[in-house]
Amino acid sequence: MNTIIRFLTQHFYPDSSSTGNLLTELAVKLAEHGYKIEVYTSQPIDNIKKKANKYEEFKGVKIHRLASLRLNRNFRIGKAFNLGYYFLRIFIKELFSSHKKNNYLYFIVSNPPFLPLVGSLLTYLKKIEFIHLLYDIEPEEAISVGYLSEQRLYIKLWKWTNKFIFRKAAHTVVLSEQMVETVKEKMRIAKAQSAKFDEITIIDNWADGEYLKPVSYGENEFIKENNLCGKFIINYCGNHGAMQKFDSIMTVANILKSDDLAFVFVGDGLKKKKMICEKESNKLDNVYFFPYQNKEKLPHAQAASHLSILHLEKEIEGYAFPSKLYSILASGTPVLALCQPNSRLANIIRDANCGYVCQHENPQGIIDAINDLKGNEEKITLFGKNSRKYFEEHYTLEKAFEKYEVVFNRFIKKDN
Repeated sequence: MNTIIRFLTQHFYPDSSSTGNLLTELAVKLAEHGYKIEVYTSQPIDNIKKKANKYEEFKGVKIHRLASLRLNRNFRIGKAFNLGYYFLRIFIKELFSSHKKNNYLYFIVSNPPFLPLVGSLLTYLKKIEFIHLLYDIEPEEAISVGYLSEQRLYIKLWKWTNKFIFRKAAHTVVLSEQMVETVKEKMRIAKAQSAKFDEITIIDNWADGEYLKPVSYGENEFIKENNLCGKFIINYCGNHGAMQKFDSIMTVANILKSDDLAFVFVGDGLKKKKMICEKESNKLDNVYFFPYQNKEKLPHAQAASHLSILHLEKEIEGYAFPSKLYSILASGTPVLALCQPNSRLANIIRDANCGYVCQHENPQGIIDAINDLKGNEEKITLFGKNSRKYFEEHYTLEKAFEKYEVVFNRFIKKDN
């Protein structure tokens, strides 16, 4: 094959973010199967203090790193400047990059959300093709939870640029059936060509099943180090951000103040400070907060759970899908899915028979799930085994790669 697949992504090796890990694993897998892969990314911005080389080859993947800003991403202005700077750098770089010697197929992730606009502009100016990996549909997701105001001028501009993206993308990859329907509606609004409506594929993310795996409670170092032995642990491990709701869990923690219950939150984000204040004001000694864990400790922190919390708020259905699902299932823990009963996430939990489906507006349902599982070792074991089994059957890199390969091969020009 004489086509080079060029990844455009802000996050890539050695960046430790979820997006960075996923795209690194996919790029390496493609390279192992003979595909020519280039990556244009930024300097690492997650948990990396030292600058990486501007260019390096990593397991057959050619990586080009552009300079980046590292302003505080917990503030909107800092995050906006980081994203805007990277967008301008990557657009200028690609605009003046020669496309004459090789055929290029661009693979562009929607993180940051403006990044696919680079592909749209290059399609218009240089007649390249790009595949749009759509993890989150913005700004609608942020608007739906009140994080952004729809009346702002930049939101109207943002929506206008999205129309351009949906018209120009050669193919779109999403994470759920609800997202497919949302994308089709966006395409109708954008007046995209009718053929574009058939160029949408659902490809699930995955987790590293060798890295994340079940850890017995007696051998779990996170439980031992944090004095959680003997407690029934309800665990949330991940971002405490604007897109997640925690009110119902904190309400349940306030109702169930038993000494043998532990509501454990691992991670950080915009809502963490508010949750800590709520813990202190209500004297919730059964609520524990821990920072993000390093790579060595994370598998034990993820697996330190009798019931792992997973969110898909009804407001953002059709705009996103929780990638935490894959790491929870890989860790082999029972699942508490806070979502609508007819959502794809709910159907997965029922199909896997690995936990409970509850709604935020019904804390009693969450209490019933906890009481049903607490002390029921047989059921805990069954749900945990079912989680891991379902992961191995559906959510490995190998399963995702098979689907990605089909998509890529449709656009790759073969050697003469």
